Amino acid sequence: MKIGREQRRAFGEGLTARRMPWLRLSLSMIVGWLGTVGCVFTENAFAQAADLSPTIRVRVYNYVKASPPMLARVEREAGRILGEAGLRMVWLDCPMEHFGGVHIEQNPCLEPLEATDIVLRVLSEATQNKFQDTVFGFAVVPIFATVYYDYAVLAGKRDNAEFEVPVILGCVIAHGLGSRRENG
Repeated sequence: MKIGREQRRAFGEGLTARRMPWLRLSLSMIVGWLGTVGCVFTENAFAQAADLSPTIRVRVYNYVKASPPMLARVEREAGRILGEAGLRMVWLDCPMEHFGGVHIEQNPCLEPLEATDIVLRVLSEATQNKFQDTVFGFAVVPIFATVYYDYAVLAGKRDNAEFEVPVILGCVIAHGLGSRRENG
């Protein structure tokens, strides 16, 4: 039995018409699956990129005995500023008392300094200050920074903005720690 041209065309169109919904469904499923997989891998890629931000550990020695809530606000402000530059900060409030008998496991301030560590001293004011209250601190690159707490308080009082002392001191700390990043 021979099939004519007309019959073949009708048979092929019928086959195509029946297969097209399955083909469309299969393509839709494949594209959807690839999109889902792409989103998952993209999310993981962004998560890994966020983990690539350098982490700086700052050992804070509070010689002026600024209150813990004040110091926390100062650290938060400095961390916010440096976070915008792509740095993650870990703040260690190191006790000023003698460490007698304390093991390193109990006090991370006693661990040896690493390349990502900075020592930050919070002092009342400079001992030999020829610049009066216009210098808020200094940094010795790459691991040492000092800020003058009293000068930030005086600046806040002078401007009738004592509530901004954490912001002022946070900016000073970010500047001092940022100079380490710039040169280090």
